[in-house]
Amino acid sequence: GALGWHPSLLPKNRGRGVVAWTILQGLEESGLSIFWIDAGMDSGDIAAQVRFPVGPRETAMSLLRKVDAAAEHALRELVPRLLAGERPQTPQD
Repeated sequence: GALGWHPSLLPKNRGRGVVAWTILQGLEESGLSIFWIDAGMDSGDIAAQVRFPVGPRETAMSLLRKVDAAAEHALRELVPRLLAGERPQTPQD
């Protein structure tokens, strides 16, 4: 299988323009999802998710820094599991 990542807590904000939509919707929480790629758009089973708060004065750049930090955290936990032969997967709602 192949993994993809998305800058939201899938299935919320599936699709394009996620960073802007997170800010425009006034969300108080978002995150990063690493998921197994399937035939749909951002619809595969979740391999890892990391949550983080979204502040009221968030900018695209500050939000992307949080996404980057979340990706680093998620990969530090996920990669050893994958190397051990695990395939973590939680179906999306």
